[in-house]
Amino acid sequence: MQSLLLISACFRVIDKVLSNQMYKKAAISVFVLLIPFFLTGCDILFSLDPDYRNAVKKGTVRACRGLEEVNKQESCISEVAANKKNADLCKEIDSQGVKDKCYGKVASAKGDTGICKEISNQTGQDNCVLDVAREKGNTKFCSEIAGEAKRFDCIEFIAVEKKDSKICNEIEGNDKERDLCILSVARDRKEAGICDSIKDEIIKTNCISEIASKVGGDLDCEKISDTQQRDFCLKDVGMNRKDENVCAKISTTNFRDACYQYVAKEKQDYILCQSIEEPYSEKDCLVNVGIAKNNRSVCGIVDEKYSYECYFEMATHFKDASYCLDIEKKGTRDRCYRELGSVLKNTNICANIQDINEKNDCESYSR
Repeated sequence: MQSLLLISACFRVIDKVLSNQMYKKAAISVFVLLIPFFLTGCDILFSLDPDYRNAVKKGTVRACRGLEEVNKQESCISEVAANKKNADLCKEIDSQGVKDKCYGKVASAKGDTGICKEISNQTGQDNCVLDVAREKGNTKFCSEIAGEAKRFDCIEFIAVEKKDSKICNEIEGNDKERDLCILSVARDRKEAGICDSIKDEIIKTNCISEIASKVGGDLDCEKISDTQQRDFCLKDVGMNRKDENVCAKISTTNFRDACYQYVAKEKQDYILCQSIEEPYSEKDCLVNVGIAKNNRSVCGIVDEKYSYECYFEMATHFKDASYCLDIEKKGTRDRCYRELGSVLKNTNICANIQDINEKNDCESYSR
């Protein structure tokens, strides 16, 4: 019910402000942006009202009481209390939710977690202490947070803000949370070396792999003991750097082939395709390069059992039947014309077919 009353009050403020052309454009923009805040209060929307701003500027409870609506009065008192860093003013507020918010604002403004104890519920108190700790950048306040998860979040936030993974050691009794804190610092600083202090091997591996992939550190990948994870890391680095020399370090065939295929396509270098071990993947690589460079000669390099697919895929891509002409076997060449005619719905292609049955099928399927 209280939330509905707040929403109603917000709409009344908007209606009043919209009546003033000076604030109309701003109010509409703010209204769209602040829908998520309706359930937590209307402070920002209230600030669009010149009467509200003047009352806050005067800085007295009396001035706030002069406003029309109770919601605005209490919001005004909360702002005045924060500006004056005076928690006693929060007692002038009847609504418990707004009063708690007032104590939180003053505590943050003063850097005094003692004020947080005035808040009516433990979750609110913990959030208040968390805000003070973040504002001051001091983990000593984090220890006052009752909830373990939020206490760890507090330490992690400050560690990341200060870019200091050693702060994560203040997380005691939970190695996983400590490791995740170090991961966050390493991720923020983009330094894989920080990952070395992580105890859990899986988290450490993910930390090194993620950062190495972003900064192109193949030497960092090589620190990973698990072969699959190391190769996955090297694949990402090789692809990001477009560096076939990194691909060559990969021992797992499918990862190495994927790395070569990507780099070959990006560099439009068919020679790199020939480093691919799996024949079908090599064909795909050569087709991609051939299409990129409009060079049909690459199909002559493809493993014999896939050469037809190479010519046909390029013929389909370029909508050009002359690619079929390069196929040496007459029967296979006719098949290329027939299938291309069918795909492109072009009966003119069928005229190239020598076998009468293939030609008839082509004309039938190409209409």
